[in-house]
Amino acid sequence: MNTKRILALVLALLMVFALTACGGNGEEIIEEEIQYEYVSGEQTGNQTGNQTGNQTGNQTGNQTGNQTGNQTGQSGAVDASKYKGTTVRYATWKDPEYNEDGVTVKSFKEKYGINVQIDLINEGEYVKKISGLIAANAGDIPDVFFCNETFPACLKCLQPIANAKIDFNDPIWDKTFNQYFTINGDTYLVNTVSNIWNETDMLFYNKAVLRQAGISDPDSYIQTLVDQGKWTWATFETLMQQVKNIGVGYIPAYLQQQPFICSTGANWFSYANGEFKANFNDTLYDATKQVAAWRQAGLVSTQMTDMGQYFTNDKMGFAVTNAWGLKTTGYFGGIIGKKMDPNNIGFTYIPDMSASHKTIACGKTRGYGLVKGASNPVGTGIFLRYYLDVNNYDCSTAFISKKAEDFFFKVTTPERFQKQNFYNLDGLGIVGPSSTAHGFTDYSPDQVEGVMKASIPGFNNAAKQLNDNIATDLAAR
Repeated sequence: MNTKRILALVLALLMVFALTACGGNGEEIIEEEIQYEYVSGEQTGNQTGNQTGNQTGNQTGNQTGNQTGNQTGQSGAVDASKYKGTTVRYATWKDPEYNEDGVTVKSFKEKYGINVQIDLINEGEYVKKISGLIAANAGDIPDVFFCNETFPACLKCLQPIANAKIDFNDPIWDKTFNQYFTINGDTYLVNTVSNIWNETDMLFYNKAVLRQAGISDPDSYIQTLVDQGKWTWATFETLMQQVKNIGVGYIPAYLQQQPFICSTGANWFSYANGEFKANFNDTLYDATKQVAAWRQAGLVSTQMTDMGQYFTNDKMGFAVTNAWGLKTTGYFGGIIGKKMDPNNIGFTYIPDMSASHKTIACGKTRGYGLVKGASNPVGTGIFLRYYLDVNNYDCSTAFISKKAEDFFFKVTTPERFQKQNFYNLDGLGIVGPSSTAHGFTDYSPDQVEGVMKASIPGFNNAAKQLNDNIATDLAAR
């Protein structure tokens, strides 16, 4: 069955790459908070998306979820009609008016009579801004928190999600994800299974470049490697070398380091039950050494600006990044038809480290929470149940192609997400040296392991500070 419709976290890196990071705003950085009542979108688009989803997805799961949470006008045991006329404030840096959730926000208001106020906050200032509003205690506080890799710093902004009275018996909720963000019995961030906002990492390839490198049918060639269990770092290196051999002006591949390294199951930190630990091991060393070796050989760039300049101009063969690249609002959506042919964008899984060491799903920590001091916690629960249901979106316009849509829901299946390796690295950099982990690949391969081992005490101290911060944030409830 198509997994697309199964019922289904950093302070953002400020990029000079004009297309911005996954989940980041696509417009200019907003310096001040903007508040307004959002009313926009096309109801017909939402109806089309629902019809498509119901026809092609897992109808049983969706029908169960809709009956449990939406069909009777309730969110679990909550009578949503009692909240008609109230307002839910959603703090985000992605204006729904220009993104795929526009029709969803509008249809939510039409269905429940609950207003949605969008508080636009610069992504890089998001936690600082909201925690400042909470500290000011002036009543000017949003309800919905959007965590895009800011865990655990975001804990200072959150209250237990139980106060939203969400019915977690509803199969739409991702119990594995929710448990990951449960500390001392309280859950702070939630997500649904296979929703349109899920994030995971993957590999894109430029078919025009691969054809120049001698691969006449890139889709078939790479899919055969995947099917035969031969899509490994070794075959990936061979293909990168073929791209390099095209000549001057080509960069074989861009590697976003966190996705590539963490796809091996390695991580700089482990996290469980509210506690972080430094987690250096042989797999982490080997993966980092491999990236360093490829950089030294001129096979990869780790600069995102190069993806924007080379991949989109048919001068780069591969790009390892996140699934936002599949979206019409993502890395490539804005330039399709202007700088590149959409038919030249291919996508697949990150290659296996070896035939015996398979890739696992990895990605940033993205979830949704209830702001501490929120004035409409129950309305927030009703909103999140609706907002995170893929059936309430027009998927036909959300992705760069039908194939991209299908692959998105294939690469974000519940089975993969249950094993998701959340890397957290950028978010953790605010308290320690973790943000310098990217610099490990600046060394020659024979130096990498020694440099990494010398950094372990610093990472241990960072883990301790993280755990102390978590304890402090929770004690302040």
